[in-house]
Amino acid sequence: MKLMSYNVRGLGGMAKKKEIRKLIRELRVDGCCIQETKMENVEEMMVRKLWGKGKVDWAFKVAKGNAGGILTIWNTEKFQKSGVWDTMGMLVINGVWIANGMLCVLINVYAPNNMKQRWELWDNIATVAEQYNDTCVGIIRDFNAIREPGEICGRSQNTVVKAMDKFEDFINLSNLTELKMIRKKYTVDKNWLTQVLKGGRRTLSNHRPIYIEERKKDWGPKPFKLFNWWLKKKSVVEGWCAYRLKEKLKALKFDIKQWSKCHIGNLEAKIANTTEEIEKLDAIDDTLGLDEEEISERNQLMEKLSIVMNRREAELI
Repeated sequence: MKLMSYNVRGLGGMAKKKEIRKLIRELRVDGCCIQETKMENVEEMMVRKLWGKGKVDWAFKVAKGNAGGILTIWNTEKFQKSGVWDTMGMLVINGVWIANGMLCVLINVYAPNNMKQRWELWDNIATVAEQYNDTCVGIIRDFNAIREPGEICGRSQNTVVKAMDKFEDFINLSNLTELKMIRKKYTVDKNWLTQVLKGGRRTLSNHRPIYIEERKKDWGPKPFKLFNWWLKKKSVVEGWCAYRLKEKLKALKFDIKQWSKCHIGNLEAKIANTTEEIEKLDAIDDTLGLDEEEISERNQLMEKLSIVMNRREAELI
């Protein structure tokens, strides 16, 4: 089981869609929980472009104006849906994890900024968690809240601290446990403690993607098999007039690689360098906090990253 959660701060742009598709493909996730899509409708074509090849199903909660919006996508060969329903701030999907027949519930959450509405949402989540007490419940963020004042380094604390006691009560009532990682903390259901929680890079959104996966034993590299008949198969183009076409395509491939290295390659280097600078500021923010100048610098870097990634997408079209 491998899941990804990502608050994308708007899913309308082509660059963000490409970034999510890249993450899904590289991580080979079984499910993806996206928050703050800011979309009133999610079409099948868009979901399949995000997911790529393979059998897929999805459920979504519409955004209200330019706020909110939740999307959950999963591999139908790994998870069989039994039911879907939504309420304020959360999308609930219950079903069966096919590999082991385990009943489970995925709750994709995006908490509102309004404090009273947020408390109401937490009460609703606690009720759902109690309703599925004998089932594995996975509550995927964004809670939009903290447990300790130190978690808001570099920001004003006077408005957020008021909700800490209420959030702590919600965590205890829902049997949630905080998994601590290097420089990052997130809260998940205690039934999922056999999972490993990792935080990804911050790119086009000001939130990091989160990955949840099962702990697996490393048995070393898989053995490679070689069948003798592979060596006996002759090239189908040898001696044919198609050989000339193959050579022309080979030369064209070399020219395309050189062009790509001169144009796209430079953009990739800029993306890598800008991302590295953002990560350095994130590391400072997670430990000491950022001053106003550093916060401004990080915002400028994220804007620069967005421009460069959009330029790369435009050149690929």
